[in-house]
Amino acid sequence: MNTIKDELERIAGTAGPAPRVDIAAAAVRGRRIRRIRRTRTGTAVGAVLAGAVGVGAVVLPGPDTERGAGIASAAPSYAEPLVAQATFGWLPDGYRESLWIRDDQGARTFSVLATRVDSPTVGIELSVHRAEPGIGRLPGGREGRRTPAAPVNGRPAYWTVKPGERGSEQVPAEFRWEFRPGRWAVLAITDRRPVTSGMVYRIASATRFADRPVEFPLHIRGFPAGFTVKRAVLSEKPSVSMYLIPKSGKQGGLSITLHRPVRGGTFVPPDGAFKGDTHQGAKGGFLVGFTATGDAVPLVKAKGGARGLFDRTTVLPGTPGRWAARPLG
Repeated sequence: MNTIKDELERIAGTAGPAPRVDIAAAAVRGRRIRRIRRTRTGTAVGAVLAGAVGVGAVVLPGPDTERGAGIASAAPSYAEPLVAQATFGWLPDGYRESLWIRDDQGARTFSVLATRVDSPTVGIELSVHRAEPGIGRLPGGREGRRTPAAPVNGRPAYWTVKPGERGSEQVPAEFRWEFRPGRWAVLAITDRRPVTSGMVYRIASATRFADRPVEFPLHIRGFPAGFTVKRAVLSEKPSVSMYLIPKSGKQGGLSITLHRPVRGGTFVPPDGAFKGDTHQGAKGGFLVGFTATGDAVPLVKAKGGARGLFDRTTVLPGTPGRWAARPLG
């Protein structure tokens, strides 16, 4: 069974003709496989904050990284593609935030995933929803249900899987609370080490809800107008994935990826049936790729195509604080 990080590396390193298959979808799929749950609502998990835990330790290459010209003075044509809505205020020892996802394909959702330093296959996932999400089924297809729980900071809360009780053989703990009127947070713990109700309450009670832009280690000058961001992902490796669709189009989209080269990985050009525009190449020790299909192609072609976007991409050095909250300039 692939881990989230395996999926990030595998998919980021594959420039296939279908931009709908990207890091964000892989991360969501990996978590669903690991949790072996099927939700009735089909709500996609989105991403949240590059907060105070973890991402600050990420270091990018220095001397060989392109700096580009006029980044600070460039007038961005797009708002921040990933705005954090929450972050962990407390995590058990040995955990760090490692993956942030925004997904607007269905109901807008944001998530942050914290993983163990010694075992990236397990983690603590916090997702933020604009309405209470559906409840996943338990082993054997049994209906899930809410069990009333003590309030979190005075707000209504429920268990869907309480530690040691029904369903915990599948997911050690799953908890939700209404942190603001009509707004819900869901906490899922997949670590098989002992999980207690007290630990879950401590994580939930310390969660901070505030909007802050997430910074990305790249900037693209002269980005074409007419797109809407549908997914945006940042992992601590670091790696990046974005998927945009044309505002006026009915099909196709533009996929953007940045990741470390995968050992043994190769770039496979699209076959003859592919009607889009794609380019992938090395920049500053990373692979940067663009793939446009359908109605996204003419928008990209007007700005020099996928190769033109690649040429105008700058990989930013250092750590967050030197990166770009608005990378699509």
